[in-house]
Amino acid sequence: MLKALLSVKHEVKNKRVYIYCDYQAVVCAWNNQGAKDLKRTLVMKDIFEFTVNEIIDFGIQFISSVDNPADSESRRDTLSDSNVV
Repeated sequence: MLKALLSVKHEVKNKRVYIYCDYQAVVCAWNNQGAKDLKRTLVMKDIFEFTVNEIIDFGIQFISSVDNPADSESRRDTLSDSNVV
């Protein structure tokens, strides 16, 4: 998530960015300003600092995997998935 934000830094500066995430631990870490997992907490801190510095109205909202449109492509069977080797 942080890498994605950094890659579009100029496009999101002074904007509103809301991310839908189907990983409840990430949503909870953001909402609780930290997590039991130190690595996750540090990443959330980096995201927070980035959004403050770039004046971004940022939020993370939970979405179930079934309802997540970003997951549809990764869950679709392709021709290569059905090949027998």
